[in-house]
Amino acid sequence: MNIFNELEKVDKVVKIIVTNGHRSLNTCSFRVLNEAKYLQTRGYDTEIIILQNKEIGKKIISNKIDGICIKHYICRSKQMNQALEKNSLIRNFKVLIYFMWFMQFSVWLRKYGKNTKVDFWQCHNLTSVVAGWIARNRSKLIFVMRENYEDQAGITNKFKRFFIKNINEFMQNKSNWLIHVTPQQINKTTHQNKHKVIYIPNYSSIGQYTHIEKSFSDYLRINYIGSVRDYKSLKMLMNASKDMEGIQIGIHGLGEAYLKLKSEESLYENTKITGYYDYKSETEKLYQNTDVIFCVYDIAIQNWRESRPIKFYESMLTITPVISCYEMSVSELIIKYDVGFLFHYDNLDELKELVSALVENPEILEEKKKNIAKIRDNFTWESVVKRFDIIYEGH
Repeated sequence: MNIFNELEKVDKVVKIIVTNGHRSLNTCSFRVLNEAKYLQTRGYDTEIIILQNKEIGKKIISNKIDGICIKHYICRSKQMNQALEKNSLIRNFKVLIYFMWFMQFSVWLRKYGKNTKVDFWQCHNLTSVVAGWIARNRSKLIFVMRENYEDQAGITNKFKRFFIKNINEFMQNKSNWLIHVTPQQINKTTHQNKHKVIYIPNYSSIGQYTHIEKSFSDYLRINYIGSVRDYKSLKMLMNASKDMEGIQIGIHGLGEAYLKLKSEESLYENTKITGYYDYKSETEKLYQNTDVIFCVYDIAIQNWRESRPIKFYESMLTITPVISCYEMSVSELIIKYDVGFLFHYDNLDELKELVSALVENPEILEEKKKNIAKIRDNFTWESVVKRFDIIYEGH
């Protein structure tokens, strides 16, 4: 009987859709890749399909990352890229152009799905699940809700907010399962859809961090490691630490705030903004040279305020205390387990006092590290990824 079950499992085809592709065709989101790896180990025919709207080429490229087959749908032609960069009139229609690319991708996806007889479309975020719904035919639809779409308070355009909220509700109704990544999401899910929810947070894989040993430094090293999107919060850290002795601030990663912060780096003697790093090969080294992780985002943006960032879970696995703010959801875990430090957002003086206290009393970190060591195994990807079996095994 087990043999037949295994044979049936191998026949199941899973396509994971991502529509916010990275600039490099050799990188893929940690979360997406680890989902694919797990499903592959369970015997499913798994492939990741990425809509690459930043790469130039207008073609489909196949490759492998860590043994996972990936198809990159590249829609940005060289001519259109030049027009978007140089022609202000064309830029006014950027949203329409992106929508056209999305529809072309969705039509191609539907044809591709029919030819390969897909059993499951596992879709990351709202645009991906819309594409999956267009392509699904009779396939099962899994909506991995990496953001909160019910309340778009950060969007000032009322029509856009209304549109996103209603599309989200429609897609939740049409999906077979909803994957939540924060506990707050369940409170905003309609009663009729709560039975579909499976909670699989953005925990990190312990295998990447098992050999980390902290390097010694005469300085207190407070680092931000990840996508550099939030200029306001990172600038707050730089200002709080400016001209302070015995401290080094590091901002590692790329994002829309990177160039602006980099242009101001020379004004801060104790701040280094390094830019791109390879997640797979360089993250371990970055954490080896980190004493405290800065895990703060602009609380005016609801998704950031309610998020539980991957860097928090990475900090737990690497025994690294965290600085965050009381207004963020992650503060609940920091208080519960006593694994870091909090300040009130927008209170620069309070952050400065906190940073100064850590510089003058580095022994404070040791107690936090002991607390982290006690609970680190609670926050591993390996401890939650098996919840996908509820979907794929029908348990």
